[in-house]
Amino acid sequence: MTLATQQEVLRASMALLGLTRDAFAHRFGIARRALDTYLLPSTSAEFRPLPEVARRYVDEVVWLYKSKALTYTRCVHILESPLLGDVLPMNTLIDPMLVRFTGQRTRKETRVEIVVDGVPRPLPFHLGVRNHSPDGFEWGYGGSGPSQLALAMCVELLGPTSAVKVYQHVKDRLVAPLQKDTWTLRGLEIMEVVESVDEE
Repeated sequence: MTLATQQEVLRASMALLGLTRDAFAHRFGIARRALDTYLLPSTSAEFRPLPEVARRYVDEVVWLYKSKALTYTRCVHILESPLLGDVLPMNTLIDPMLVRFTGQRTRKETRVEIVVDGVPRPLPFHLGVRNHSPDGFEWGYGGSGPSQLALAMCVELLGPTSAVKVYQHVKDRLVAPLQKDTWTLRGLEIMEVVESVDEE
């Protein structure tokens, strides 16, 4: 079956790549409001045609994904940094704009999740990288539980090799000061600490 309309093409592309509207717009550099007009039926007064350059870009990413030349559909970057000392592999750095970490502590449990592009999952301990606290994550002070939490967040954003170089700074500046039982840290906040370490 041939997709005849712009709306069908865009919806099929989002479904194939597994992206929400917000993530699709961010991935292709399209304003969310503009994307909404591209997704309207062509009979709508607010419908706008997708610019040709954007259409070709979408087609290229979809083709690469179908041909298995591209395995990660959300925004990732190759980052060269004097702090990290090398170029990170493509699949080790999730776009921090799409990431947040959430924590909740009750009398019964302590739960930390990573939310990537709106999809939550439990944050792994990453004990194989450094084993500070096999009993779980903690925050609000400078001990082993907060160290494990800072390490785990950095591993998710940077990969293990780079994470071990900076996670203690993240613990000191972001994790230890957390005094509430419920909190959220954005990926960008963590990356700001990483970048500030390089400047010192």
